[in-house]
Amino acid sequence: MRRAFLRLAAAFWLAFICYATLSPLASRPGLLGDTALVVFLEHVCAYALLGVLLRFAICSRPVLIIALVASIACALECLQAFTADRHARLLDAAEKVAGGWLGVVAAPMVAAIASHLSKMRPEAWTRRGEGKGREPQPHSH
Repeated sequence: MRRAFLRLAAAFWLAFICYATLSPLASRPGLLGDTALVVFLEHVCAYALLGVLLRFAICSRPVLIIALVASIACALECLQAFTADRHARLLDAAEKVAGGWLGVVAAPMVAAIASHLSKMRPEAWTRRGEGKGREPQPHSH
């Protein structure tokens, strides 16, 4: 069930990436601006999330997932050459490939952190003393 959900999430995220990459520039979703840093972060983060989702959905073959994400990034970047107001750039493709690689490599760390957080006692998520069946003590000055 979990893998099916992750595969579905990866498919939806990939569909969003395709839309964002190939839609007309005026319709392209974006963050707070078109500065070089914002566009760089959009590329890296979008493909890092795709890498994480695919690594969780197909966890046994990280090299295959890196190759898949790199192929997707390069193919979509090449398809931009056929759109009227978009352009294909090698630098954009490199940023996307790097983001995908980062996501695939970081996925085991994300899983370890999530596992650690899920094993923590509920008391660790609250202030000291709360959640143990007693009322929090008022602060005295």
